[in-house]
Amino acid sequence: MKTILTLAALVATATQTSAAIIAQQDYDGTNFGFNEVRPNNSFVDDRNKIDGANSLGLYGNRAHVRYNLNNPVNILGEVVTISCKLRADYDIIGNTNHHPIFNHLTFLVLDDKQGEVVRLAFKESTDKIHVTSGGYSHMEPSIWFNTGETYTFSATTRIGSNSFDYTVSSDSSGSVSGTALASYHVNMIGSINSIYISMAGPGEYGDDVYVDSIKVSIVPEPTSASLLALGTLALILRRHK
Repeated sequence: MKTILTLAALVATATQTSAAIIAQQDYDGTNFGFNEVRPNNSFVDDRNKIDGANSLGLYGNRAHVRYNLNNPVNILGEVVTISCKLRADYDIIGNTNHHPIFNHLTFLVLDDKQGEVVRLAFKESTDKIHVTSGGYSHMEPSIWFNTGETYTFSATTRIGSNSFDYTVSSDSSGSVSGTALASYHVNMIGSINSIYISMAGPGEYGDDVYVDSIKVSIVPEPTSASLLALGTLALILRRHK
């Protein structure tokens, strides 16, 4: 019995796996694993808009920022989670944009061919968040937009699959999770290469978007040691029946 308990404890320890962050952009010094490319109308904001420290600000009629992973995730079967915090200090859903581009706040995950893997967005004229599913956009009815509120987006997928699990949360809306197909650009997710965030707004002073806590994490699979321990425990339990 003591041997069984010892092996059970070993299995429990060996199978406890935690995600390893491979890239992070937090704007407060804990930045690694990303290469920022082609920023447009951006500034480092020190007014503690999201998490009590610096954030990235985007402003004007149109603005965007893109982060390429120094080491793209492309190993078949690898599980990866991408997350980000965003807020907009203007009314995205109102028809207030003087530019031909509609108001929006969009979070994209791209593969190595710049195909969309994940798209989450707030858009003009609809107060719910849009999730891309197989090239079609559907709305999550329980997540609505509020000016000045922080939203946390995250998506988890397995390289080689054709879908992703997503979670969107905010203080007033709570949290919602779901599963969606990858965008129409890809039939199978072959890699996670970059994060692209864009906005369009009225362009008046203070009509800004704030970005923070961009992270890419790898979720490790159970180790061979844990699998061996599971097999050994199964054999012992079978003999004790």
